[in-house]
Amino acid sequence: MKTKTPIRHESPDHRRRLQTRDFVFVGDLARLLAEALQRRILAGQAINVGRGQASSLLDLIAALETLGGRPLTRTHVAVRGGDIRHSRADVTRLRTLLGLVPSTDLVTGLDALLRYRPA
Repeated sequence: MKTKTPIRHESPDHRRRLQTRDFVFVGDLARLLAEALQRRILAGQAINVGRGQASSLLDLIAALETLGGRPLTRTHVAVRGGDIRHSRADVTRLRTLLGLVPSTDLVTGLDALLRYRPA
């Protein structure tokens, strides 16, 4: 009997953790908005804002665990219908019009956010 190559079955929990997002540090977003307001070249246009790099939810959890110095308690739930599995911004238009894109990596941005204390 001919054997087939095993198919990797992903549980809903596994797929959920592999979802990706293009996380943007709020400080980068504020700088982009300030630059866009000064130049006035983006008025009336829809433009994607992102780093153009996808990070998984596992990357996010690992970064938070590293910065917090301890493991996080995780509760895994089934994937919800309609969830987008992978999301990464196409920053071509942003780069063309403003000449810059957010550059703060996930760990650095989370670290700054966690350390932030309002005045």
